[in-house]
Amino acid sequence: MEALVDRLGPVLLAAKGQSPAAAMESFFAALGLVEKAPLTPRIERAVRATFREPPPWELDVDLTVLAAARFPILVVSGGWAGDDSYPVRHGSGSAFETVCDRLAQRLHAERAVIPGAAHAVQFTGEPFNNLLDSFMGRATRSAGR
Repeated sequence: MEALVDRLGPVLLAAKGQSPAAAMESFFAALGLVEKAPLTPRIERAVRATFREPPPWELDVDLTVLAAARFPILVVSGGWAGDDSYPVRHGSGSAFETVCDRLAQRLHAERAVIPGAAHAVQFTGEPFNNLLDSFMGRATRSAGR
């Protein structure tokens, strides 16, 4: 994770003065993405939003309140690590999956992976919808006890 932060930090600082296409190119290069996505309108909106936010490692998030919550939590990732459908270099994929694993562990959450979804599990359609439907069904049944 530290190596990823070291690569992304300067990119995020420089991105504020760049076009979305240039910022995305630098960001993807820092991640070590082998295949780059085209700058579609959806991705351009995401790029603009990403570079308006503070870097995630600068946020102070108190997970104790969420961990103590009395509702089920689901942490979903897109199978970055070892997934040939979205190859990355530099271990970036492993860093993302490790963050999700640790988050699920600290929150006592259910953990799921949708292989090949990378950073866009919400756009996979049926795989994500089925996972969410199943999770919500279990949560509802558990709450009814």
